[in-house]
Amino acid sequence: MTGEMAMRWPGRAVRRLDAALGPGGLRDASVLAAVFVISRVAAVLAGVAFETGPLQASIQNIDPALLRTHLLQSLWYLHGQPPLWNLLVGLSLKALPSAWPTFWHLAYMVMGFIQGQALLRLLRLLGAGRRTGLTVAALVTAFPATIAFENSFSYDYPTFVLATLVPLAAARFVQRPTFGRGLTSFSLAAALVLLRTLFQAWWIVAVVAIMLLACARHRRVVLVAAALPLALVAGVYAKNWLMYDVAGTTSWTGMGLARSVVVGLPLSERRALVAEGKLHRVSLVKPFSPLADYLAVGVTPARPTGIPILDEATGPEFPINMENKTFIAISRQYWQDDLWIVRHRPASYLGAIRRALGDFFSSATSGWEGHGNVARLGGYNRFVDEAAYGQLGLGRVGLFGVIAYLLAIGAGLVAIVRRLRQDASAAMVATAVALVTILNVVVVGNLAEVGENYRFRFVIDPLALALATVGARELLVRLRSQRRAV
Repeated sequence: MTGEMAMRWPGRAVRRLDAALGPGGLRDASVLAAVFVISRVAAVLAGVAFETGPLQASIQNIDPALLRTHLLQSLWYLHGQPPLWNLLVGLSLKALPSAWPTFWHLAYMVMGFIQGQALLRLLRLLGAGRRTGLTVAALVTAFPATIAFENSFSYDYPTFVLATLVPLAAARFVQRPTFGRGLTSFSLAAALVLLRTLFQAWWIVAVVAIMLLACARHRRVVLVAAALPLALVAGVYAKNWLMYDVAGTTSWTGMGLARSVVVGLPLSERRALVAEGKLHRVSLVKPFSPLADYLAVGVTPARPTGIPILDEATGPEFPINMENKTFIAISRQYWQDDLWIVRHRPASYLGAIRRALGDFFSSATSGWEGHGNVARLGGYNRFVDEAAYGQLGLGRVGLFGVIAYLLAIGAGLVAIVRRLRQDASAAMVATAVALVTILNVVVVGNLAEVGENYRFRFVIDPLALALATVGARELLVRLRSQRRAV
C-alpha cells in the first residue's frame, strides 16, 4: 500500500461505515460510545466494582471446585440448568485460575458496549427516528440497572445482551439471506436457550417459523442455517430425556412453580393437606432449600452414583448443590402438588400471579436491597426509579414500566397482524422476533415463578422500550393526522 493510499484508506473506511449505519449513523454511534465511556468512568469513581460473589452463591452455578476438576463430567450430568453458562465459567476458571474476574469484567464491559450499539441500530431499523433512537439507547446504556447487572457475575447480563442481538441479527438476515447471516442469527437464538431456562425450544422454533414465513423464497437457506443450532438444542433435550426423563433444559420446573403455587398457601393449610395425604411432605419446605431440609421431612435420598455433581449436597466452595440427583424427585413431587393446588385452590394461584406481576414491574435493582453497587449508585438509582421508571409512591411497581410494556405488546401485535407475511421487511421481522421474546418472558416468567421476576424483565427491557418507542411515535403521527383532517 502506497503512502497516498494509506492516507485515503481511513477516510474510505469511515465513509463506508457511515453508509452502512445510515445517515448520521456514525455520529450517533460515536455519541453513544461516549455515553458508555463517561457512564462507566462515573460508576468507577462512585465506587462501583465487579461483584464475583454470585459464583459461590447462585444456585444456577455448578460448584466451582467441580468446574475446575470435573468440568466435562459435570456438564454431561447437569440436569437443573442448560450447559452454556457453566461451560463458559468452567473454561475461564481453568484457563485463568487467578485472572478470571478481570477477564469477565472486561468481557461484560465489551458486551455492554455491543448491546448499546445493537439497540441503537435496532431502534433506527424499527423507525424510531435518529434523535429518539439515540436518546433511548443512551438512557438504557446509562441506566443504573444496566450498570449494576454489568458488574454482577451472573448470566443475567449475557441474557440481556443476547436478547437485544437476536432481533437485529434476524433483521440483517432478511436484508441479505446468506448462510453466514442465518447461522449467526440462529446461533444467537440457540445460545439463549442453552444459557437460560426462560428460553425453551418453543421460543427458538417460533423464531425459525417467523423467518420461514418472511423468507419464503429462501426457506432452504433458513433451514440449512438453523440446522446446527436446532440440533444443539435438541441434543440437550434428548440427553435430559434419556438420562432423567426430563422434557426440557431444566429438572427444576416443579420447584420453580412451587415458589408461586405452593408457597402461596399458608403453612398451616399445607400441613393440614399433607396430613390428609393430598400434598407431599416436600411442600412443608421452602423451594430450593438445602437437601438436609428435605431429608428432615422424610424425603428419601437418591442412591449414590459415584458422580460428584449428582451426589454432593454441598461443596467446598458452594453452599447448596441443586444438581444433586435427589432434587429431580423433589421437583416432581412439587410439580404434583402444584397441579393439585391449581385445580383445587385456583384463587391462591391467581394471587401468586398477581404477586409475580408486581415483582416483575418493580425496580430491576431491587434485588440488591440498596446494598453493594446499588448503594454506591445511591441517589441516581432512586431518581431513575421515580422519574424514568415511575415508582411514584405507589409501592414497588413502576407505573411507566407497565405503560411501556402494554404499549410495546399492543403495538407489536398490531404490526404483525397487519404486516407479517411472505417477503416481510427486515423491520417487521425484528418486530415479530422482539414481540415473541417479550411475550415468552412475560408469560413464562410470571406464570411459572415469583420472587425475582424483576430479573426476568430486565433482560427484555431494551426490546420493550424499542417497541414502545416506535408504537408511541406511530400513535402520535396518527393523532396529528386526525387533527389536521378535522
